[in-house]
Amino acid sequence: MSPPIENKLLPSARAACLAILFIVTLAPVNFISIKIFGAPFHHVFIGGAVMALGLAAWLCDKELDDFDLWLLLVAGGFSMSMITSVAAGNTSRSVASFAVRGLAVAFIAKRLFSGALEKASAAILICATLLATIGLVEFFFQWNPFFRMKELFFDYWRLNFSLTPRSGMAASIGHPVPFAACLALALPTAAYVAVSSKNLIYSAPFGIISAAIIFSFSRSSWIAAAVACAFFAVHAGYRINFRRLLIVFFAVGALVLLALPSTKIVYAERLSLRRIKQEIISSHRTAAYKTTYNVLKIYPFFGIGFGNYPKVHETYRDAGGVESLETTDNVYLRFLCETGVVGSLIFAAFALYWFRRIWLARDNLPLYAILAGLLGFMVNQAAADLFYWTAPQFLFWFSLGAAVAAAKGSVK
Repeated sequence: MSPPIENKLLPSARAACLAILFIVTLAPVNFISIKIFGAPFHHVFIGGAVMALGLAAWLCDKELDDFDLWLLLVAGGFSMSMITSVAAGNTSRSVASFAVRGLAVAFIAKRLFSGALEKASAAILICATLLATIGLVEFFFQWNPFFRMKELFFDYWRLNFSLTPRSGMAASIGHPVPFAACLALALPTAAYVAVSSKNLIYSAPFGIISAAIIFSFSRSSWIAAAVACAFFAVHAGYRINFRRLLIVFFAVGALVLLALPSTKIVYAERLSLRRIKQEIISSHRTAAYKTTYNVLKIYPFFGIGFGNYPKVHETYRDAGGVESLETTDNVYLRFLCETGVVGSLIFAAFALYWFRRIWLARDNLPLYAILAGLLGFMVNQAAADLFYWTAPQFLFWFSLGAAVAAAKGSVK
C-alpha cells in the first residue's frame, strides 16, 4: 500500500518553501528588469511559487483551523477598504499582493513546518546570517555583486548606500532599514543558538548579525534588536547561562572600535541629541501623524484603500511632510490611512491574539526566541512600513506561521 500523498509531498514542499525564502531574502528579485507577458518578473515568480506551495500545503493538511480563519478575516478587513477606495483597481491588486506575499506565506509555513520548528528556526538563522554577511562585505569593501548586474537588476546598482550620505548597506534588500529589520527578527534565535550550544562556533551567527545591525546605522533597528533580545532574556535568562554572549559582545565591540575612525562621523550624526530631538518634533515621521488625522477625518472607517497612500500623500500631507517621501514611515499609520479604523482594528486583534497564543507556549525556548523576534519586528514597524517590502514581509509571515504551528502543538 503506497503512503498517503501528504507523506510523499511534505519533504519536497518544505524544501521548495525554504528555497523560495532564501531566494526572496538573498536576491533582489523585486529589481529584476525582466517582464513576463508584460508583468514584472517578481510578480510572476513569487505569485506562482506561493500559489503552488499553497496548493501543496493544503494537500498536506486540508483541515482549516482558527488561524486560517483569522487570516481570512485580515484579508476581508483589508478588502473592505475597497468601499471608499480612491483607486479601486490599485487596492484590489495591493490586497492580492499582501495576501500572496504575507497571509499565504503564513498559511503555508503553518502547515509545512508543523512539528518541525527546529528546521524553520535553522532556516531563519542561516538566511539572516548570509544576509548579514552580504551587508558586511558591502560595508567594509564597498562591493556588492548585485550593483554590477546592471542589465538584470534594473536601477539596483545605483543604490549603494555605503557610498552615499545615507550610511549603512543595501545588501540584497535595497535599503538599510528593512535590511536590518530582517536581521533583528532573527537575532533572538541567534542568541538562543549561541547560548544553548556547547560549541563556541555556534555563537558566530549572533556576532555576524549583531555587527550588521550596528553598521546598518538604522536606529529603529537598534531599538528593535535591543527590545527583542531583552524580551528573550527576561524569560529565558533563569535557564540559560549568557556568559558566552559576552565573548561575542567583546568581539563585535572590537570590530566597532576598529571601524571607528571611518564611522565616528556617522555615529555622531545618528546619535546627535539635537538631530534626534529635531526628528521627534519636526520630522516627516512626526508630520505623518497629522497627515493620518487629515485622512481619517474624511475616510474614518475603511480608509482610502489599501496600497493607495502614495496617491493621496500630496493632497493630505501636513506642512511638515516631505513631498518626495510618499510614505508615513510607520506601518500602523499607513494601515489607518489605507484601511481605516476597521481594517486596523482587525489587524491589531489578529496580532495580539496570536502573539498571546504563542506566549502561552513560551516554555519552548526556540519558539519563544521567534516570538521575541516577531515582537522586535513589530516595534520596528513604528518607524518603517516593512509590510511593503517583500523580503521582511515574507520573513515575518514565514516566522509567524511556523511559530503558530509550534504553539498549537505545545498548548492543548
